[in-house]
Amino acid sequence: MYNVFPGNALAWFLWLYILEKLPAGVAGVGSLAIPLVGVLSAWLQLGGKPVLFEAAGMLLIGLALLNLSIYALQRR
Repeated sequence: MYNVFPGNALAWFLWLYILEKLPAGVAGVGSLAIPLVGVLSAWLQLGGKPVLFEAAGMLLIGLALLNLSIYALQRR
């Protein structure tokens, strides 16, 4: 019941608040960092070291975010 009502409702309200305050492109790029933050948080808090494929995926996500950020800065 917790996941259905308060957890899910809070997540949707926060997402809609973010979309109201930021452009959709910025919010979308920010949501790409969620797996990266999740794996790094698990590593720091729980001691779960990522395996090779997880590390490679995190590296690719990080490089994609860096690429998008550099591209956005160059367009300005």
